[in-house]
Amino acid sequence: MNVTRGWGFVLVVAAAAGLGGCKKKISSDKAEDLVRGLFKRNDVAVDKVSCPKDLKVKKGDIFMCDVTAAGLSFQVEMRQKDDKGYTEAFAKGVAMPQVVAKQLTETARKKVGPEATVDCGPEKIRLAASGAKWSCMGSLGGQQHPIEIEMTDDYGSWKAND
Repeated sequence: MNVTRGWGFVLVVAAAAGLGGCKKKISSDKAEDLVRGLFKRNDVAVDKVSCPKDLKVKKGDIFMCDVTAAGLSFQVEMRQKDDKGYTEAFAKGVAMPQVVAKQLTETARKKVGPEATVDCGPEKIRLAASGAKWSCMGSLGGQQHPIEIEMTDDYGSWKAND
């Protein structure tokens, strides 16, 4: 089974901006809440998040937030999509093995039957930049089969080779 997929570790919000005087600024509190929400929806608790303060709202600008979750430190890239504060958050250099396993299981069940499963281990999150490789185990009818996962970019896209 060769599968290529990004697990969409991105979240779009409409409320990252707050009014600061006459000029719109990105609210660091709202940006930090956005980052927490990005992980919460995948059942990963964020221990610490810190986004820059006093950023102006400007379409196309990118800023980074520092994150610690599950004992790992990494960054989330925040991309301003317009001049109203709509911002996308992209987890950078991390993967979510349980999400990968779920997606692989769905694909396997469509191809070989409802009893197929894939296990990528107990980790909820792992450091995994572009080129990183790790293994999952596919199971069908008592037979186990290793599946190699390779990250194809720094933002959660991956491919599986068996």
